[in-house]
Amino acid sequence: MHSAHRDLETKFKRTKQDLHRALEEKSLYQEQVNMKIDEITELKTRNTEASSKITNMKEKLESYQRDLKIKSDQLDEFEQRNAATLDELDLVKYRL
Repeated sequence: MHSAHRDLETKFKRTKQDLHRALEEKSLYQEQVNMKIDEITELKTRNTEASSKITNMKEKLESYQRDLKIKSDQLDEFEQRNAATLDELDLVKYRL
């Protein structure tokens, strides 16, 4: 009986050590998981900010493209009027 008690006590101590080691590993892994979660959260925040900047820049680009088209159309119109005016001037010079 003494031998069985000693055997059970040894198994109990070993199980306690295994449990303690497993709890330490769990704590370590949980800390690593929390660090990864923080990292993921930061990356998601950066991604959202970058997406917002990209959207803003796309809107600015579209606005600049519209302004450029308007100015290009105005330039074409001015060039046509300038050409018509030069033709009229040449006609007036020819008549004189």
